[in-house]
Amino acid sequence: MPRLRLLFAFVASGLLASACGAGDAGSPPFEESEDELVGLARADVVATLTYGGTVDVPSNPARRYRGVRFSGKAGDAVEIWVRAATDPRAWLIGPDFRKTLASNDDADPTTKDARLTFTLKEDGEHTIAFRAASSTPTTFAVSLSKAAPAASTDVCLKHPWPMAYGCRDRQGRSSSTGPTTPTIAWQTQLPSPCSLTQLVVDAAGTAYVSQDSCQDTFSTARGGAFSAVRADGTIAWSTSLLGRLKDLAIGSDDALYGYVEGRRPVAPWTSAVVHSFYRFDPATGAATKLYSDEIGVDTLPRVVTPLPDGRVQFSVPTDVLEMANPPTLQPGAKIYDPTTKALSDAPSAVTTPWLRSRLPDGSSLSSHTEYDQAQSVRLFWLERRDAAGALSWRANDAQLFGVAPGGTVFGSSGDDSAYGRPALIALNGTVTPLGPSKAMGLSPYRVAIGADDSLVLGLRDAWTQPATYFLAKYTKAGAVVFQERVPLDRGNIAIDAAGNIYGGGAFFGPNGARLEAPGRPWVPSQDRVAVGPNKTLYAGWAGAIASGKLYKLKDAVP
Repeated sequence: MPRLRLLFAFVASGLLASACGAGDAGSPPFEESEDELVGLARADVVATLTYGGTVDVPSNPARRYRGVRFSGKAGDAVEIWVRAATDPRAWLIGPDFRKTLASNDDADPTTKDARLTFTLKEDGEHTIAFRAASSTPTTFAVSLSKAAPAASTDVCLKHPWPMAYGCRDRQGRSSSTGPTTPTIAWQTQLPSPCSLTQLVVDAAGTAYVSQDSCQDTFSTARGGAFSAVRADGTIAWSTSLLGRLKDLAIGSDDALYGYVEGRRPVAPWTSAVVHSFYRFDPATGAATKLYSDEIGVDTLPRVVTPLPDGRVQFSVPTDVLEMANPPTLQPGAKIYDPTTKALSDAPSAVTTPWLRSRLPDGSSLSSHTEYDQAQSVRLFWLERRDAAGALSWRANDAQLFGVAPGGTVFGSSGDDSAYGRPALIALNGTVTPLGPSKAMGLSPYRVAIGADDSLVLGLRDAWTQPATYFLAKYTKAGAVVFQERVPLDRGNIAIDAAGNIYGGGAFFGPNGARLEAPGRPWVPSQDRVAVGPNKTLYAGWAGAIASGKLYKLKDAVP
């Protein structure tokens, strides 16, 4: 389920004084209570630094503070030294010249020089303020460097498409930019002619693809193929699966972690469902079974979830577990640590998109359905419960798509889960339907939510013959950005880091402009898409009739 990222506004305290000590006209006070900064003014900022540079700033007997400015971007990990013979102290101040981000007196017990380290949270001009412990005249040597970012254990930052539908929240976003004038770089015939079920791509451009067996039976032999395709289109390895690969993710150790659903015969024409958690060697495809259980049936699927700390969780999604029948079923939930190779019990199940979202205050939004036998109709509703589980409200004829990074809640309005209208869901339970004006077919698998709290989804107009298919984009305020006809009514949608949209057999820019290069149309029959590195896109067919080919697209105009 998506995790929300909130921006907290802090209450300001302390005063920013002018060069005369009485307050700089028009300057707001500092946010942190730094009484010693009273008296610092913009006029005290007397020099500019760039990364890798050092500047000497003499003290001024008439002014307590001196300052240096530099321009930085969000994510920059900065290291600042202020050296002097008179025990300097330093502060880092944000672009608004009011928020104290970091401060230091002595870098360590062996020195009186000041050292600041901080990862910038926003773009803009930052200020290094400093002063001496005494009024003795001195010269400050101020140096600024940008540290190389630490290697992340979060696969959502390491790889462009580390798991199905993007990453943990499965909202279809990628950290990489795809092609804007797409053309086919290569097409590769996979070992099986069957449809693609899983497609993930690592930072080197290797695509990992699973394919179902072409025979959809309940036999214990039902399985498929799992292959690694290099960035140049050659197949690195391929292996057979004793079951169906139902979920796949790249781990922090760059290995593949998958959930395989198989069957074990227990009597003639009867079998038990086996849910297994595997690690696949990325170099050879060799499989190691980490955990397996037989609790439940195939209506209790597991998912593989890479955690931000580098571990991998294998469990039943919370919303699915809540619908278990009988409710006493308790499938195992495990966490694997690639560093220690330890397998431990997971504290809880995980939430997944489309059905349930956890909010920062501990409350949750969830979609529900049941069949009303008295009225011979299926009922749909959306509800919010507080952290203790108490019902806050219920909105009938509504379903959930997901909560965007900025907190916008998207769902659908209508008395049918397959037909309705996209909607904005307010946290007080108000459901506001969005366009189009008439109900159209909706598919939760054809939903993506952008980093800017935009919604992209697939629509199907079944009132026309033959049915017509569309992709539509909405802003967080509910305004229609575009609604364009597309060839396909299935598969996933991907949104790249630039806001470009891939899905339904078509490409669009953030505002709906077609991206296909003139005379170089994209193969329109591919519906499983994944963003790759260096402005590439991988695509295959997930339909019942498939060729078993994987395509790589690149920019026609580099």
